[in-house]
Amino acid sequence: MLTGIPNSINAGPVPWMNYSFMSFLDERLNPNFRLLEFGSGQSTLYFASRVSEVVSIEYDASWLQYIQQSIPSNVVLIGQDQDNDGLYCRAANDQGLFEVVVVDGRDRVNCCMQAVNNLNDNGVIILDDSQRPKYQNAFRYLEALNFKRLTIQGLKPTGTSVDQTTVFYRSNNCLGI
Repeated sequence: MLTGIPNSINAGPVPWMNYSFMSFLDERLNPNFRLLEFGSGQSTLYFASRVSEVVSIEYDASWLQYIQQSIPSNVVLIGQDQDNDGLYCRAANDQGLFEVVVVDGRDRVNCCMQAVNNLNDNGVIILDDSQRPKYQNAFRYLEALNFKRLTIQGLKPTGTSVDQTTVFYRSNNCLGI
């Protein structure tokens, strides 16, 4: 557990995603899932306690060094410098396929586009802070590939405004949507 950072009532990690979405995920994550995330932190610890493996891509070297002190054995942390449509969004391309890809780091539109290559047949892509206008190209791209979307709004542990998270999914998906 990271100190000085919000935790659940039972002292477990709380991702900096909206509470409504976390409640949605709590009912659907499966201990057999593999999960890829762009951006590490509380979410890494949260996901690691609910799925078999987490691969997390982190661009900030000092944060990577800090978070490495808290990760469990089912987490693979990959440090990759931040860039635009380069190595960062492709850093997991040799890590196999995942049921869930969480995009909550940098270069989010390109990460969403590359995430399609990292999904198994029933996989989903989760885009946090999806209310931001600059992420609309990700919506267009994934919808052109026949992904449906479900957007959930709510408050975050670290904020005072309503934020949203969007799940992009296909008909036969691992979350049962």
